[in-house]
This record gives sequence, structure tokens and C-alpha cells, in this order.
Amino acid sequence: MSSAVALLGGIAASGCLVSFDGYEKADPGGTGAQGASGGAGSGGTAAQGGSAGVGNGGAGGSAADGGSSGVGNTGGGGTGNTGGGGSAGVGNTGGGGSAGVGNTGGGGSAGVGNTGGGGSAGVGNTGGGGTGGATTCPTNLKGPAMSRMTLGGSDFFCVDTTEVTNAQYAEFVSFGNLGGQPAECAFNNTYAPTLGGPCTVLDYDPASKPNYPVSCVDWCDAYMFCQWSGKRLCGSLGGGSVPAGDRAKAAVDQWYNVCSLNGTRAFPYGSTYQEGRCNDLSSTGVGPFICGAFNTCSGSWIGEAPVYDMSGNVAEWEDSCSGNSCAARGGDWNAYQSTASCAAVMTANRDVRDDNVGFRCCWDPPTN
Repeated sequence: MSSAVALLGGIAASGCLVSFDGYEKADPGGTGAQGASGGAGSGGTAAQGGSAGVGNGGAGGSAADGGSSGVGNTGGGGTGNTGGGGSAGVGNTGGGGSAGVGNTGGGGSAGVGNTGGGGSAGVGNTGGGGTGGATTCPTNLKGPAMSRMTLGGSDFFCVDTTEVTNAQYAEFVSFGNLGGQPAECAFNNTYAPTLGGPCTVLDYDPASKPNYPVSCVDWCDAYMFCQWSGKRLCGSLGGGSVPAGDRAKAAVDQWYNVCSLNGTRAFPYGSTYQEGRCNDLSSTGVGPFICGAFNTCSGSWIGEAPVYDMSGNVAEWEDSCSGNSCAARGGDWNAYQSTASCAAVMTANRDVRDDNVGFRCCWDPPTN
């Protein structure tokens, strides 16, 4: 981070603020329809009731009454509205059938229209029954694989196991749609990493450096990649951005929660700084490395996938802005101990692109 620090501000240890500018139940199935009186001749045969609905579907309907005999112009049990039990059908007047599909579909056993025969199961209008809440991280989203972060009880969220790579970002750039950006990003007319300002070295080379962390991207680029990938830029637990004063609170800030393992560590690997564990000034200090190359620079809950490089390599944009000034976390390949801790915060204007700033994304399970 020396380039950014030299250009744009000072570093403070241990609070570590660094500036570098810039988801209705179905109606139960109705009773079988009553046959209307028949014409001259024998009454209609009673219709058989439908089978019981399953799940959210309605209860089984009672059998329809047979049509009484009567005097009329027509003969035996009539059809349609005057006859005995008619053919099965699907409708809103039937008894319960087999399980309806979806949240609203009671199985119908009704005859068509007013015709009374027990029929086959009706199909709900909305289809697709709801599923239970997710318990694991999705594996079909763009970008890095994710690790599950436990919050307590059954609550959790997921985070990318590495920083977003050049190859992963290149797929996003080829998508090319600049629509849907936040109002604060009205200035942003390209997602492609570019040189300029503090970004003096362009490491964006998907062909020869596919697994290096992408850098030289501004806050808006990071925000939109995460949205495109089906995730979100790590921010506040439960959604939204992190207030500036809550960036070192594990119960509020997703990024800090991951790095500190829910507030139990000062660094991703433990409570005390260890030289050479991460790609920072104590190891190489020469530039970013392949994501996850420093396998000693990791942390995770037991049984979950390790999360790499939350200290060093490249700093990471976070959904935490005060006005135009946004947070970047974890230090970079040129970070000292004070700026490589989980609590350390660097800030820069959301339009800044720097060769030592990249990002990763988070994902929240849908609520029921």
C-alpha cells in the first residue's frame, strides 16, 4: 500500500484508518358437487369423492349426491347440469384430490363446471412448492468458491474463499452491461481495469495471470461484479452497508467477522502477528501473488473451506462508505503489521483505481 499511502495520506496503527483519497396456504378442497335433478328416468349415479389432498392441498371431498329421478323431456340420468355424476375434471368446485403442486394448489376432484363426478387431482395455480431454508453455500454462482461462516444457531452467511481473480473478472467485463449501478456510480463508464492515478502498474492480464487478484478496479466495479455474480459486496450482516463506526464490530461487519473469525482473532490466522504468514511487507513486498498461494494466510470455522488472503496480497473494497469515501480492508502486499490486521481500515474515494486494491464478495441465504 506504500504507493497509495505515499500519494494519499498517512497510516494510523491499531484503529488503523488509512486514507488514500480519494419467501397462502391452499384452500382446502371443496366437497364434491351435488348432481342436479335429472330428466325422466333413473337418477344419476353418485360420483365418487376425490382422494385426500397432500401437503398444502385440500382435504378429500365428499361424494356428490346422485341426481333424483324426475319427469322431464329427457330420459335417463342427464348429462351436464341435469344428469348424474359427470366426468372428472379440474376446477375450483372439486373435492380434494391428490397433492396440489405449489403453495396454493389444492387438489381438485370436481367435475367440469357444475358437473358432479369425482375427478383427478387439481393442480394449483402457482406451481412449485417452496423449499426449506438454505443450509450450505451455493456452488453455482460466478466468482470464487465460498466458505460458510457460522453466526450462531442456524444463522450463517458465505464469503468468497479468495479475492476475485483476473480470469473471473474478465468474464464480467465481457458481459459489458453498465446498467443498474448505484446512483453514486453515475460517473462509471467502464468496468475494465485501467491505468491512471495511483494505479501505476496494471496487473490485469487474464491470459498470463488468470489466478492473480484483479486490481485497478474502483468501488463501483467491485459492487457491480458482486451483484452480477449473484452475491454482494461484503457489507453489513443482514444486508446493506456498514456504518463507518462499526467496521471493527463482528456483529455488524461481514468482512471483519470473517477475518477475525467472529471477533476472536486480530489476524486471520490467530491473535498475534506472524511474519511471513501472508503476502505483506514481511514476506515479499514486491506485488500480488496468485490467490491462495500463501496457504498459511487463512482462517475458517472447523470443517469449512479456508478463506485466504484477508491480510495482505491486495486490499479489498467493502460496502462501507461515508459520502464518497469507501473502506478497503486487510492491507496489501506492501502492508506493515498495523495495516495488515483485521481491524485495519483504509479509505479511498469510490472512483479510485489502485494496483493494490481488489475485492471479494459475500452471500446471504434467503429468508423465509
